[in-house]
Amino acid sequence: MVIKVLYYVFTFLKGLLFGASNLIPGMSGGTMLVITNIYEKLLDSIANVLKKFKSVILFLVMFGIGAVIGVIGGAKVINLALRYASFPTATFFTGIILGSIPFLAKPVIKKINLKYVFAFILGALVVVGLMLLSFFLKNDTETDISSLELGFKDYLLLFLSGFIGCCLMLIPGVSGVLMLVVFNYYSTFMNALDNLTHFSMVGYHNVILIILPVGLGILCGLIPSSKLLSYIFKKFPIGSYFSILGFVIASIAVIFFNVNYMGEGVINTLQIILACITLPIGFVISFMLSLYKMKMDKKKEEEKACEASKEEVIE
Repeated sequence: MVIKVLYYVFTFLKGLLFGASNLIPGMSGGTMLVITNIYEKLLDSIANVLKKFKSVILFLVMFGIGAVIGVIGGAKVINLALRYASFPTATFFTGIILGSIPFLAKPVIKKINLKYVFAFILGALVVVGLMLLSFFLKNDTETDISSLELGFKDYLLLFLSGFIGCCLMLIPGVSGVLMLVVFNYYSTFMNALDNLTHFSMVGYHNVILIILPVGLGILCGLIPSSKLLSYIFKKFPIGSYFSILGFVIASIAVIFFNVNYMGEGVINTLQIILACITLPIGFVISFMLSLYKMKMDKKKEEEKACEASKEEVIE
């Protein structure tokens, strides 16, 4: 009985980590699932929820509750960090992104040639293009939810953030919230999540109107994104990875380009000192998580190879 209770407590905590990690630009929620050794169990439970309803429903509920609390709690922490230490927070996110790059590059870096350099540049140009589009559209980056006035353009960009972000979430080591950063809605979205439980606040309808299009974008993008990525990775496996690298590296520039994301405070000496600390901390966290994931993947491959060799011996 005690072991069963502990199992569901740990399932809740894993959901908590997953929810919070999805809000950090540069950190992949999928990577967190692998690291906490819940990835295959979660996918199997979702895929067979109707067949194994009684045996998996409590697991999914505990994980889901943890993920929701992780998202809401994580948004509160990130909002405070952006409000009072915007520059160190931005450098922390930069460190997270930099720490994942060696592992994104490892499978393909030895195969580099001029064609793949163009693929890398193309991925970077996509980010720059979307960033400039956001700038010229002059989207409303006001983060005071109660006074925010949303137009068709805002709803469209929020929907696209969810739609394209869903595609990014399916790529190992890539963060889905990068699109919110690119379109300059990251802090607005974080603020909306932070106020999700403030039902009596003035302008609460804006909270729903910000979160809803992102959620719809994710739902609409799930199936086409998985099919598109499957086709692209099969047709252009190496070129795709180089494009992703260009996309991820260029997103670092977006973090510092986005004025609202950087907050309104003056970058003083203290913030610069803190930034020099948070950058390597972000890098080490991301690097170590990616390293651990790589070791786990290698271990699984060795186990599969061992099982295959045993089957050959039996035959």
